[in-house]
Amino acid sequence: MIETVIFDIGKVLVDFDWELYLEQLGFDQQTRDVLVSAVFRHPDWTEIDRGVLSNEEIISRFITNAGGYEAEIRKLAENLGHTIKLCDYTMDWLRDLKRRGLNLYLLSNYGDLVYRTSVQELPFLELVDGVLFSWKCHLMKPAPAIYQRLLDTYGINPEKAVFLDDKAENLTGASVFGIKTILFQDYPQASRELEALLR
Repeated sequence: MIETVIFDIGKVLVDFDWELYLEQLGFDQQTRDVLVSAVFRHPDWTEIDRGVLSNEEIISRFITNAGGYEAEIRKLAENLGHTIKLCDYTMDWLRDLKRRGLNLYLLSNYGDLVYRTSVQELPFLELVDGVLFSWKCHLMKPAPAIYQRLLDTYGINPEKAVFLDDKAENLTGASVFGIKTILFQDYPQASRELEALLR
């Protein structure tokens, strides 16, 4: 019997659209290409989620990666959370699950540099029973320690929990603890699979 539903955030409850954000900033194609390589597709991007470096240290790395473009990098970093958009199904989905007596938790690789300007796109934070952000605990999926931290912090019984994430490797990390998993591809598919488990 499932009592607890654990959600990833990015590409599950919200969209992450950095291409649209770059377009909105009005950068030319060459600048966009540089910023994509220096920021979004660079290994240093994960440092935002890790939460060990300060925001300024991360921004400095991006500037170094770009070989300059400091003004553009700083403009991009200023409202990095504008890459995040709430999915239209999210609030109704979570409200319905909550009404049915399920415990809801969030487990996300998410960084302060994004969070501070995206919190308005995360109204569901008020609906859930608990949240574990990677930048706050300095642990990241799929490391086993982050799942253990979530279970211990909130007293979750893994045998009665299901985790939805858009990355298979993160589900593998959760299944080690006996948590059931659903690979999120889109809302109709994921909600259908979740309902099958809740019956």
